[in-house]
Amino acid sequence: MKILMCSYSGYGLWFTLRLRDEGNTVDYYLMDKKYEKVLQGIAPEPLFKEPDFSKYDLVIFDLTGKPKVAERAIEVTNVIGDSELADELEDNRVFGIEIMEH
Repeated sequence: MKILMCSYSGYGLWFTLRLRDEGNTVDYYLMDKKYEKVLQGIAPEPLFKEPDFSKYDLVIFDLTGKPKVAERAIEVTNVIGDSELADELEDNRVFGIEIMEH
């Protein structure tokens, strides 16, 4: 499977190693270049420019907070971890509780 891990800060970079060890092809999109030294030499070299999401079977976001990027990916492939809804659920706990009550 061809997978893209998306991260703002490198938080989920360890997960790319696990996915790669399981036989997947994994690229890593790092949104903030100041974190480029996170696991440097151990993990795949990060991409710093938003890639063509349609080239991937799955796109994973390690945290919420980038819903616009996630929504662009959702248009062309499978996405886990972020979306406009996920961001709203994370940032607005009352909204999340109301959703769970229905």
